[in-house]
Amino acid sequence: MSVRKRTWTNAKGEEKTAWVVDYTDTNGKRRLKTFKLKKAADAFAATASVEIREGVHVADSASATVEAAGKLWLASATAAGLERATIQDYERHLRLHLVPLIGATKLSALSIAKIRAFEDELRSVGRSPAMIKKVLVSLGTLIADAQERGLVGRNVVRDIGLRWKDVDLDKGEIRVHQRADRFNDIGRPKSLSSERAVPAPPMVINALREWKLACPKRETGKVDDAGEKILVLDLVFPNGTGKVEQLNNILRRGLHPAWVAAGIGVDSGEVDKKGDSIMMPKYTGMHALRHFYASWCINPKEDGGLGLPPKIVQERMGHSTIALTMDRYSHLFPKDDSADEMAAAERAFLA
Repeated sequence: MSVRKRTWTNAKGEEKTAWVVDYTDTNGKRRLKTFKLKKAADAFAATASVEIREGVHVADSASATVEAAGKLWLASATAAGLERATIQDYERHLRLHLVPLIGATKLSALSIAKIRAFEDELRSVGRSPAMIKKVLVSLGTLIADAQERGLVGRNVVRDIGLRWKDVDLDKGEIRVHQRADRFNDIGRPKSLSSERAVPAPPMVINALREWKLACPKRETGKVDDAGEKILVLDLVFPNGTGKVEQLNNILRRGLHPAWVAAGIGVDSGEVDKKGDSIMMPKYTGMHALRHFYASWCINPKEDGGLGLPPKIVQERMGHSTIALTMDRYSHLFPKDDSADEMAAAERAFLA
């Protein structure tokens, strides 16, 4: 993947410049994406590199508009046999709210900032808070369907926008009320069920207590009476200036080295100056941590897990339905139909 400057002369004889990101997508197809500023091109290149390694990148030209994806979404909902009233609600949200305001927008171009602008526009035309929530939930479901079809890489969600006010060190609890997307825009989670409180073990709480003392503060852009900049302790894991940290920095500087140090790595096939093998992380993205947490919640206590029932796991993971939890993790839950358990039940019944 390369970022290069392009210069040309237009029909009026004016010299124009732009920055081009030249890369190969997950299907081996060459892609070119143009930006006005180098900063934007570098940011896209960093994000696209991670997405390509994770196999989730979708180029703009391979994406679909909200309107086109919405038609596929409705067809899928109908084929799945959802209740007629549900499908009618979906169709109404698409026809009256989504298509008129953002129907022509490509899914790959959606960001949290644009979703918030869409939400503001709904509010400005008199939509009630309850209706706005319903429309946003429908939009999240639409994007999830498009994601499964390969029309968009992500559901504009990164649960990395944690604030200190959402961490209760006394109760040992972390509240999920917002997240930052891949463009570092902070907004609410993708659905109502994603907003939840998650208990944290003492080890995590103690580490957070220590980190809070050294955590960088964010500039407010204001000054006090003495002319000093006013700083505020806001995000739990910010960059050096207190703002949202870039995802690739979190991976490259923090998570990947931690995985390698913990032995969760593979040989890269390269060696360092001393001739020692250079290890690389076995997993590339943060989503592996989510699957690990789900496994830890589900696994029996005798195997080192928490042995939680499906409904509690659904709440901890923020899944919208118990069906989603079981579809994704049913293979991890203990089976109650083994021969030994049936024999024990038979003996108890006949005793």
